[in-house]
Amino acid sequence: MDLLDQMHYPFDEFTLSRVAEELDTVSMALYNYFPSRSALLGAVADHICMQFKMPKRKPGQSWQATLGQWLWAFKKLAEKQPIVFQLMGYDGKMSAGWLRITTTVTKTLHDQGMDGRALALTTWLFCTKAIALVQTEVLYSTFRNPIALSHIDELDPE
Repeated sequence: MDLLDQMHYPFDEFTLSRVAEELDTVSMALYNYFPSRSALLGAVADHICMQFKMPKRKPGQSWQATLGQWLWAFKKLAEKQPIVFQLMGYDGKMSAGWLRITTTVTKTLHDQGMDGRALALTTWLFCTKAIALVQTEVLYSTFRNPIALSHIDELDPE
């Protein structure tokens, strides 16, 4: 994971042979643990996503407050591990770790009566907007869009 944080080359060039070079070993040694680059990235993504800590829900807490807590918890993870933005959807696939993180959103919306396509679409839309908002805040702090996290409470929950 430290190798990803300290890379001085594009994410697309993060390969098993490059990792082996950084670790001063041969790439065949890594293939004993990871059969492919995708498997290595999946393991790293899962490791990072396991660091996501959702605060315990308070009795009687509104669904809006729960989603707000989720947003702040995701921002905290992204500040600590900004590589999460690249790992959540590496090689065009969602990692199992990222799906674990989004479970809170899905369960919260399901508890509000959503199911099927409406649930899937609303979860996707909420998470996509949250990712964009947090990514702007974490990676591009000099850029401020009108809906910054510092003003999130001003938004209408609907």
